[in-house]
Amino acid sequence: MTEKTRTHDPHDWHRGLFAGNGKQGLTVYGEADDEILVYQHMDLVLPTREPRFTPPEVRGQLEEARQSVLRFDDDWDIHHRNRTFLYPFHPGMQLHAVREDAPERRGEMRPDSGEIVLRDPAVSERHFVSVIRDAVFSEFTSSGDEYISLDLFPSLPEEMPGFHRDRPDAPEAKMKFRFYAGESHLALFCRYHDYENSDMKGCGFLTVVKIAQNGSVSLSWEEDCPCLSIRDARKITLIGATVPLSGLAEPDALFAGPAEALVKEVLAGLDALFAKVGADYTAALAEDLPLRRDRDGRNTLAVPGDSGDEGRSLAELLAKQKSSSALNGELLSRLYRLSRYVLSSAGTHTAPRLCGLWTGQWYPGWNGYYTMDANVNIQISGMNAGNLPEAAQGYFRFLSLQLDDWRENAALVYGMTDAVLCPVNTDGRRAVMVEYDIGYPFEYWNAGAAWMLNPLFEAWQCYGDLPLMWDGAPEGGLAEGLLRPLLRMTLNFWRQLLTPEYFTDAAGKARYERGKTRLENGEHYLILPGYSPENHPAGRCSPLAMNTAMDIAAAHDTIRMARLFETAKPQTKQEGESILSWDSGKILALCDELEAGLPLYLTDESGALKEWAYPGYRENNEHRHVSHLYCAWPGFETNRDPALHTAAVRALENRRQYNVGKDDTASHGWIHRLLALARLGERKSLAKDLLHLVSSDVFYDNGMTDHNLDRRLNVFCTDTLLGLGGIIQEMLVYSDSNSVELLHALPPEWKAGSFTGLRTRCGLILDRLDWDLDVGIVTAECTAWREMETKISLGLPEAFENQDRGSRKFASGERLVLTWISRN
Repeated sequence: MTEKTRTHDPHDWHRGLFAGNGKQGLTVYGEADDEILVYQHMDLVLPTREPRFTPPEVRGQLEEARQSVLRFDDDWDIHHRNRTFLYPFHPGMQLHAVREDAPERRGEMRPDSGEIVLRDPAVSERHFVSVIRDAVFSEFTSSGDEYISLDLFPSLPEEMPGFHRDRPDAPEAKMKFRFYAGESHLALFCRYHDYENSDMKGCGFLTVVKIAQNGSVSLSWEEDCPCLSIRDARKITLIGATVPLSGLAEPDALFAGPAEALVKEVLAGLDALFAKVGADYTAALAEDLPLRRDRDGRNTLAVPGDSGDEGRSLAELLAKQKSSSALNGELLSRLYRLSRYVLSSAGTHTAPRLCGLWTGQWYPGWNGYYTMDANVNIQISGMNAGNLPEAAQGYFRFLSLQLDDWRENAALVYGMTDAVLCPVNTDGRRAVMVEYDIGYPFEYWNAGAAWMLNPLFEAWQCYGDLPLMWDGAPEGGLAEGLLRPLLRMTLNFWRQLLTPEYFTDAAGKARYERGKTRLENGEHYLILPGYSPENHPAGRCSPLAMNTAMDIAAAHDTIRMARLFETAKPQTKQEGESILSWDSGKILALCDELEAGLPLYLTDESGALKEWAYPGYRENNEHRHVSHLYCAWPGFETNRDPALHTAAVRALENRRQYNVGKDDTASHGWIHRLLALARLGERKSLAKDLLHLVSSDVFYDNGMTDHNLDRRLNVFCTDTLLGLGGIIQEMLVYSDSNSVELLHALPPEWKAGSFTGLRTRCGLILDRLDWDLDVGIVTAECTAWREMETKISLGLPEAFENQDRGSRKFASGERLVLTWISRN
């Protein structure tokens, strides 16, 4: 079979087309002569020999770490520890569909139907992943008078990119597999190797594809690999599914009979699905269309481009943008829509992985982890305001599944109770604290839980108390089942971390007094040890430090969220002494106490916010991350503090000036900076940096994105495309718990446009926003989904009548239309 295929570049799949329902996914290469379909499942991870527990010795190292930071000891190295890693994401079965002498064709992803569509003069090819049926549907249909002839056969696992063929001890090489086939199905059954102490002994996966066709078919085998040769068909329809498996017998016993029985069981389920839709792709699609169109149409952006742009393809618009000095509205409108499509396709079962839901290789970049020190928050930044509660549910589940490990991390690293400590990565199954060493001391990344809590709290602000809608979800809905306990455990983390023994005195000098029980006037807590991902102070080897700006901001943000929530939903005293059972008054008093002792932000000689708020640390602005800008995004402190606002803007200017060379090509750094610029309302800097981003090589012709602006690492990564959705929302509408500012950071060249269906953090839905600055009119239609009071203003620099409409109360369901007219 393999001689029928042509040689593919290992990265060809990056330029393919993608569909998914959050759990099941499909990658389509889009090649006519040797089409490749890669079946995906979000939960597939490959067991390795890496440990699955937080090292017990970490608890005894805390005081060593604190004292080394206090002494500015640059030699302490966590006892020569080397990082270990979690399990890598991997693909399911890869299926070839080979045609002879196939002509060139074009394909596209269609957000309104969730489809991949490709056409040439002979064959129409369509694919979608059903939300209703939780399966992948594909169809090859004759476009004219010709019949279709197609060879369908799977790849051997070792034929896929990334497989370590020269390493027989590699986890994927030790995996046992077998193909199963009949004249109407193909299947791949894989059983992982059992590693000692792994929590995935007896696991594997199964991909099954059921085929219906109206021609003739023959089955052949070559070296244990099956091929279905279909001839003279008018239509070929496939339905496929990938299933993670557990509780499997040893390989010899498994493949002696039970494996085939499992194949038949899954195949019977696909047969039943086929029967329900009459083996008809169009009928199956019709079930999903209302849901897909609703998601696609809830939140839309329309900004005009140049004459003729509406008729140009996405690839043509991307090419055109490279030679333009202005942001193309048509291009950004399409990318915004695609961003929502990808989030809807890859973010409803859990959060998106670095690669979304898709990989065409073993060991995708950074193992396809969920990376939580920047990327996940960037990827879901458009989730709440963008009116995608389905993606919010995926994020709720994503956090809920990690909480036991987070609590264990806090207990083992810091000796804490009823507290949470977030690691940098999770593979979707475990979130234990294993990925740390002196180069990346993530065991002391204190801000992580607050950083991840922020979007959860924002979801409660935007949607209210949603039910938790997955099997095994906590009882009590979002507010009581997840948000209150996580908020209180995060607050309790700061309560236990901030000790009066480590403090700065009234002169600002770091001190340690064993047994000290309270702060005196003018004293502040020292937050140590600390880590500002993934940077280190200039001139120092160790990234460990005290009073990182990210830690200070995260503590403030935790207090902000706790105050707003406990005030809105007060709890009376429950049974027990745990912070989880405290009454809300006691929580609010704790917030006041902690806030009074938090360290102060500092600025450097340029007036920029310092990443490490203690004298003696020098800024390292050559770095790609901007962790110290938490106070600007996703936090809100800069919008209430003019001096901090100015310092944050200067810090971003310094990063832009000094972060040059290969490190400045990491796209997540640009996206993070753009989110902060949008929140800060810096429209000119934002437009300049956004133009640089969309004019780079970070976008493939399909609209998906690479990890780097110059693609130097060839890593497929979704955070740029997904983060773009959050940037556009933030620059058009700023909101917090009691205010809304429209056209907050509108690019100067976007003179006209419309935006619909945006949710705000104060309970107002922006049904429609229209602006035409050449005519001099802005109109907003709003609906309150709950009783609330908010201030609405227009954030344009141009002079308009009544730009600040002041604060007004809304009844639940009340609608309001506001119009601003230019004074010129």
